[in-house]
Amino acid sequence: MTELVRQQTDQWSTLKASQAKEVHELLLSFIDERKELLLKIIKEVQEEQKRELRIIQERDMKDMKAQQTKTSIESNRSVLNDRKLRNKAERERRIRELNDYNTKRFIDQRKALAQKHDRQSQELNKRHEREEQEVLTSLTKVCFLPPFT
Repeated sequence: MTELVRQQTDQWSTLKASQAKEVHELLLSFIDERKELLLKIIKEVQEEQKRELRIIQERDMKDMKAQQTKTSIESNRSVLNDRKLRNKAERERRIRELNDYNTKRFIDQRKALAQKHDRQSQELNKRHEREEQEVLTSLTKVCFLPPFT
């Protein structure tokens, strides 16, 4: 009788252990599938954020160029309307001076804006990498849970 009880206990323990192992493997496969899905979603969201940043940067550049054009036209107009400049040579000299000044200033503004855009893109890429690493780390922690006993 004790031998029969011991056999049934062993069978029960083996069955329970195999079921726990199977549940653990199913859980790990479920987590792997979810990880792949989550990473795919994260990539899509990150690409959308990059597109939005590019659109914003293009709009900034367009606005800046429009403002520069407006400034250039206004400075030329102010020289042409200036009554103090008596002859055509003085006006042309003053227009050249203003154009040189504006060109230098506009180039500096464009460089500064390009640097700002590069910095924004780099920060976004770093944030995306950090987010991915955090997700992978948290999922790895979940995957290393001990099997049920």
